[in-house]
Amino acid sequence: MISHSETFDYILPYWNLDKAKQLVKGARKGVAMCNVINDTKYNEDAGFIFRKLNNQDDDYSLSVMGLFNIHLLGVGDEIGLYWDPRFQTFMFIILSKVCRKKIFSVTNDLIETGPAQTIHTNNMMHMTKKITSQDITFGELRISSLDMFDYILPYWNLELATSLVNGNAAHVALWDATEKKYGRTNRYEDGRFTFRKLSSDDYSLTCMTLINDRGLGVDDQIGLCWNPIISKFIFKLISKVCRKKAFSNTPGLMTQDLIETTGPAIIFDLSNIRYLGKFITPQNIAQGTLEISHSKTFEYILPYWKLDKAKSLVNGNVKRVGVWDVTEEKYGRTNRYEDVSFTFRKLDSLDYSLSCMTLINDRGLGDGDEIWLWWNPIISKFMLELISRAVLID
Repeated sequence: MISHSETFDYILPYWNLDKAKQLVKGARKGVAMCNVINDTKYNEDAGFIFRKLNNQDDDYSLSVMGLFNIHLLGVGDEIGLYWDPRFQTFMFIILSKVCRKKIFSVTNDLIETGPAQTIHTNNMMHMTKKITSQDITFGELRISSLDMFDYILPYWNLELATSLVNGNAAHVALWDATEKKYGRTNRYEDGRFTFRKLSSDDYSLTCMTLINDRGLGVDDQIGLCWNPIISKFIFKLISKVCRKKAFSNTPGLMTQDLIETTGPAIIFDLSNIRYLGKFITPQNIAQGTLEISHSKTFEYILPYWKLDKAKSLVNGNVKRVGVWDVTEEKYGRTNRYEDVSFTFRKLDSLDYSLSCMTLINDRGLGDGDEIWLWWNPIISKFMLELISRAVLID
């Protein structure tokens, strides 16, 4: 129900006058509804009815039973609603959900308990997990029963949670928010992944595609939560385990093989980036390349590459790479040059070269400009930032 004053304040100002007159005189109007999730609009239905009620306050009613069912709306959930005159449709957004913890009763039925939690997009509890060899082998993320009841089930509808704990598999969607700060979310929509209870009373989220796409390795740390507002898992790769690379020195062998050293692992996250600083030269501009010495490649780049990819590079194979220009990141903009754009290769001098003429031109790099360059193993891209420009004095 929408009150008379709300209808006249928030909806009718944006309606065509003739259409508004028909509504207030009692005509039932068929309207469309769009669901707004992360600034993305999804057309839900064009069959909702908006009408005036015959009560003493002259309130209005928008029939949205289908919307309630789709989004599992419950008592106390908060929504936002407005009319968008550009699209001639209602825009609907869930602002918060009321959730409760789940426990087993003395009769072993799943019940809700404790005080209600009002969940917004910025106060959800995330579980953290280190990837195991078993996760990679079976293409799944194992979640303990304890974590399940602490971080996932409190945010599930009781009926669906009961079905899951009773052994019924659920087909779920997952959004990979690892690159969200760069303006991108990889969405694996409904039905892509299966969530089920195991005989050990732990739970399994099958997601081989995600594991492969994100290049997860043993001991990589991830964050995972269930977002009840959009009814999807939210995943984020937090840190990567990396190791330095070196050539083996096996007596009697004419060729050396690239190996990972047995020293301490390097844990890469966004708080411990090692930047390779470089000043642009006239040669860089003329050739459209950035040269990186052999020693700096092994110190700043190859530790963060997968071993098989690093071997291919040092053996002379040209690798297509993505480069993201994050110079304007603080202004909410990242210029992405994807994997088909640039190449990284070994030179005859044993140094390495990153071809990036388009970026050099787009950024207007000049002689003496200073850049930072690094390889981000979380998103498997080169990252470049212009730090300073050289000032030429006549």
